[in-house]
Amino acid sequence: MPQPLNVETVCTGCKVHYLTTKRQATEPHHFHDKHCYVKWRIGRPRSDRGVKAISRTCEFCGTSFRAGGRDENGKRLPNKNARFHNKVCAGRAKKVRTQRCRRLSKRAAEWHSWFFDSEGSTFMVGSQGKRLFPVVSIGSTNRNVILSLIRDTGVGEPTKRRAKSGKQKDLYQWRCFAGAAITYLRQILPYSALISPDISR
Repeated sequence: MPQPLNVETVCTGCKVHYLTTKRQATEPHHFHDKHCYVKWRIGRPRSDRGVKAISRTCEFCGTSFRAGGRDENGKRLPNKNARFHNKVCAGRAKKVRTQRCRRLSKRAAEWHSWFFDSEGSTFMVGSQGKRLFPVVSIGSTNRNVILSLIRDTGVGEPTKRRAKSGKQKDLYQWRCFAGAAITYLRQILPYSALISPDISR
């Protein structure tokens, strides 16, 4: 049976006197209707924001981040079950698990090694305190060459950098990350004079 409306109180929003239940009268704020409550809430942050947030560690880069609900400023935080602190790490972690360079023939490995030595580079990505992973990058003004890299390896994506003047040509780049980069470098290592032998271990 619903409680009777026999307690007089004052609406927090518009200061109108109205009758409410005994239980409702014990609340710190009272509103005579939903419209008045919504109007009063505008611009007022919840006092419990950030209280229910938990600390998690990104499974890819090791960054500590808060998850669950909203922060003190009202910004929505990642889901409390999130495994990665942003979409970039989530995507790169997926590549680490699933992408591996195809097995290259001896002839193909020799050609890739020669082309990498002249047009390629490898570097480590990640800031201090985070997990580092290798990136292989090869550029060419010949788009067909870049497409052949993708056909041979089965990994990486082509990108295009437009020329800044009519005297230059558009540059096409092929990049692969993490596990794909490691399996690629290990295959061309025996034919390359520029890569450290440590990568083959």
